[in-house]
Amino acid sequence: MTGFLDPIVFNCSVMLQVANSHFLQSVLYFNLFCCGIAVFCLIHTWLSICRYKLMHFNLKLLMKIHCAALLIHCVPRLFMHLFDLYFYFFGNDCYDMQPGSMRCFALRFPYMFGLLLSSTTTIFLMIERGFATCYSQTYEHGYKSIGITIGFCQIVCSLVLMASVFHEYEFDAPHYYCSSISVTFPLWVIIPEVSIIVLQIMARIINRCLLRLNKRIRARSVTATLSNRYQLEANMRNIRLLQSFTLCDLIFVFTCFTLSAPVHYYSSEMERPTYHALVEVVNFVPLYSVVMPLYLWVFQKKHRDTVTNTLHASLATSSDHYFNVLNQQLSVRKDGEKQKRQLRKKR
Repeated sequence: MTGFLDPIVFNCSVMLQVANSHFLQSVLYFNLFCCGIAVFCLIHTWLSICRYKLMHFNLKLLMKIHCAALLIHCVPRLFMHLFDLYFYFFGNDCYDMQPGSMRCFALRFPYMFGLLLSSTTTIFLMIERGFATCYSQTYEHGYKSIGITIGFCQIVCSLVLMASVFHEYEFDAPHYYCSSISVTFPLWVIIPEVSIIVLQIMARIINRCLLRLNKRIRARSVTATLSNRYQLEANMRNIRLLQSFTLCDLIFVFTCFTLSAPVHYYSSEMERPTYHALVEVVNFVPLYSVVMPLYLWVFQKKHRDTVTNTLHASLATSSDHYFNVLNQQLSVRKDGEKQKRQLRKKR
């Protein structure tokens, strides 16, 4: 931050500068509004995933982890902004406005954990779909332990990334705003963000490869059983759904982390209220939490409409059409057998 401030001694004028910043207050109001809407959207999405029958247990589990991660981020963030605005307007002096270290840790830890956990979802979804492709003949009937293991690995991976962000958190240092992010060495924040962007790009590439692989498997599985063909179709349907999801998530993560990297890197050259306001602006997870459920709902509605139109077209078709098709196939078979007999006679 600008200026030469003792990090151990609380500066009342800086606290008043943060509390009276109109830019910071407007950002907090906007995020508070988005968090409130996001919570309802995410709960509805969670319940919709639970009711969705045409999705494997493992895929539903990972999607629910993603919704839970966004809730873990949005709910503490809602209370954090609410407390900040309350004390900014109703605090008697700068000491009442100062957030306590424990309050900041209790609210900022799930804030960051939810952000990192939701950002790592796509690569683990692709790992799960990879298992579904490899064991396509039997995957539909079990393998729940694979999903639980993948979900556990995702949580552990997010906690490892959290260590990079939180390892310099000081409980004894005075806080002017609830922030767990290191500003003395910004690379501790930038490195996890770059790692997640790389994982997101990998997930997008794997998604395209899995879709092509399943198309080739389906083309070769002419003699497969009905159960196997259903599993292939279900896997392709889910991969297409995840294709839209990974694109939406990649756009969000790439935009969020690309904008946040210079904010953290040049934090020492900014005024403290401006820095904290920009951090909240670039971490637009509440806005993403509203857009993502709507995006998935539109995709599912489009898929349902396609299936419904196909079904109605089939019902509207006369039964004579199917008998004509059957007769054509039988006549083609008879002609083929007749040609074979003629060739045998010539030999």
